[in-house]
Amino acid sequence: MSDPAPDREPTPAQKELARARAIFEAGDYVLLREVATPLTKSEDPAVQAGARDLLSKVDVDPVAKWVGLATALVLLAITYWYVIR
Repeated sequence: MSDPAPDREPTPAQKELARARAIFEAGDYVLLREVATPLTKSEDPAVQAGARDLLSKVDVDPVAKWVGLATALVLLAITYWYVIR
């Protein structure tokens, strides 16, 4: 995606993005967030896009948030029902 031309040295942001990809592949998602978040403000649009892509892969699924919230509400309703009755 943001591969430099063969005769050019990668920029520091490109090197950091490559490091972030390696961290993702290693499974260290906490460190990935620390490394990739500043890259979303990079001047290089390809680095920004790559960092956003990596961060989107480790975000919590929005459906899981709603299912968790619904489960908590059902549990509260059942608890309330049995405590009051």
